[in-house]
This record gives sequence, structure tokens and C-alpha cells, in this order.
Amino acid sequence: MMRGALVALGLVACAASPPRPSPRDAALVLDCAMPTARVYVDETLVGWARELRGKRLYFASGAHRVEIRAPDHFTAYLDVNLVHAGVATKIVTLRPVPPGDPGE
Repeated sequence: MMRGALVALGLVACAASPPRPSPRDAALVLDCAMPTARVYVDETLVGWARELRGKRLYFASGAHRVEIRAPDHFTAYLDVNLVHAGVATKIVTLRPVPPGDPGE
């Protein structure tokens, strides 16, 4: 009898708890006019700017570090906080490294 009551209590507790967000519950849209730029999110290459431009990239909600790198340009760094079920759009302009500057 006691075991049945504990199981019923466990089922009620599970039914009352809010659903957990899915691992990829937020979207990021990047717009970078430099087609040869590489896009990294949390130090992982996710693709080239020409392939990703305007497309939704899905990640877990929360804080993420975005890096956009292109030859002869300074790397752009963005710290973004993605909201559950939201879409964040970021426009990125890369600055060229001046001639004779060692750059990054």
C-alpha cells in the first residue's frame, strides 16, 4: 500500500513539473557580408558566412560566444544571450587589417 502511494505521488510530481527546454530551443541569425568568413560558436566551427547568412542556427538558450574570422580582417567577437524560443539577429561587419599591421 505504501509503495503504491509513493508511486502515485511521484507521478503527480512529474506531471506538475514544467517541461524542460529542449537542448536547441533558441535561434541565432547572422548577417556577415564577408563570404569567406568562418563562423564559430562556443569555439566550434559551424560554417562559412556565405552558407549561414540569414539562416537560423539553433542552440540551447543561454550565453554563447560567437567568433567570425576572415583572412586579412580582425576577428569579430560577440557575446550573445539566447532566450528560450527566441531569435537573435546579429549584423557583423569585419574590419580589414591595415597594410603592414601584423593583425591578430
